[in-house]
Amino acid sequence: MASSKRLSSVSHSIAHHAVSGLSYVHPHLRQAAKARTEETVFINLLADEPCPQRFSEIVPLKAALNSLKLRFLEILKSEGFSNTDLKAAVLMFEFPESYAADYCSNCHSLLIHDAGKQYVHAVNYMGESISSNNALKALTSFARTGEAGPLAQSLEATPMSGTLHIRLMFEWGGGSLWCGNEAALKEFDVGPVDDKLPLSNAMLERLNALSQWHDTALNCEYPPDPGPWSPDEYEKFEAEALAFLSDIQAELGPDFEVVYEPN
Repeated sequence: MASSKRLSSVSHSIAHHAVSGLSYVHPHLRQAAKARTEETVFINLLADEPCPQRFSEIVPLKAALNSLKLRFLEILKSEGFSNTDLKAAVLMFEFPESYAADYCSNCHSLLIHDAGKQYVHAVNYMGESISSNNALKALTSFARTGEAGPLAQSLEATPMSGTLHIRLMFEWGGGSLWCGNEAALKEFDVGPVDDKLPLSNAMLERLNALSQWHDTALNCEYPPDPGPWSPDEYEKFEAEALAFLSDIQAELGPDFEVVYEPN
């Protein structure tokens, strides 16, 4: 049985493919979105027809989105999974005003395993990883209801070079905050930085509690297999992690950018 952590690789790969010229989605998707004054477009990769109904008469776009779905299923199979292993697989294409060309977009990918675990990745049109924080609530809402939730302000293509980029990423046995760019590595060095950041004791205690909670999801008898958590438990943990993300970002201030990376 494939380790569910490999779904992180699938999420990463499909987001990269979706923004590349090899997907043939561009420039058709942005042109269609502009015609309807839409800044974002959501695609359900598990739907029988991934092309949104409102775009169904745009033949090149419909063909490209169906090809994108097939490529997703190929990537999924290569990692040892099938579509029946997933509750949801959705993409959000985002078209910031700063991207002048119709070939340019950001793509946010969300996969939800049948056990409830979420795997998120986001890239810009250059293939560079960007924060998915602003899109996560909208993606999750679309995955569950077919309707997009609230979307925060669009991100630029890359974070400001002087910003200290911190990854909130829970690892088995401890270590939850990690450097995410060269600026942060220069300031804090490699390894977990939980105790190196200017955080209050109360915030560190919350982080430790979340880390211990996270570790109860592990199948101790055979870690590659699904753990004991129910889908409801995964949802509760993700909700708490997102609430913590908001609070830690507020405490660290504008010199930091904290990104949550479910594993």
